[in-house]
Amino acid sequence: MNLWEVRVVINKYALLLQVIKELNSVGSWSGNTHIQKTVNLVQSLLGQEIYEFTIYRYGPYSFELRDDLERLVNVELVKRTFNDHGYHYKITKRGLEYLQNAKFSRKTTNVIKEIASLFGKAPTHVLELFSTIDYTLTKLNTDNDEFIVEYVKKLKPHFSEKVIRKALKTWKNLRLSILEKIFEK
Repeated sequence: MNLWEVRVVINKYALLLQVIKELNSVGSWSGNTHIQKTVNLVQSLLGQEIYEFTIYRYGPYSFELRDDLERLVNVELVKRTFNDHGYHYKITKRGLEYLQNAKFSRKTTNVIKEIASLFGKAPTHVLELFSTIDYTLTKLNTDNDEFIVEYVKKLKPHFSEKVIRKALKTWKNLRLSILEKIFEK
């Protein structure tokens, strides 16, 4: 493994730890769906593809992220618990120590905080819808509302066209607001 590969691996783990830390701090459930969708939205806003996402059952999903999350549990940087509602993840003291040595730009940290505060306590169906809309906007590189609504409706038929339209308008406004706020700082 060369130095560049080592840096990328450290950045990915640090990103996951920071996301879990921020989700924990806003009182989030911090389950698989919240972590997956938060990372997806964060990397979309940063314009960086750290993990490859594909559309899956509840919207964009990264199998590599799932595997990295398992690695973090195995090395005790994250603790996983399980109850009737599924898995929950919490950053450990060891994970916090690891994060202290990680270097993040202020922009990255602020984007993570913004997304965690907006969606940390959101129901999973809200995360599913907003992350699918964002995935469609960015991966298909289109700003055409009609196309996006039609495409998302095809992928997620359990959402009405009216709900998709409202979420699309909301996400476009939120996305713009977050980007303006981040680049302002």
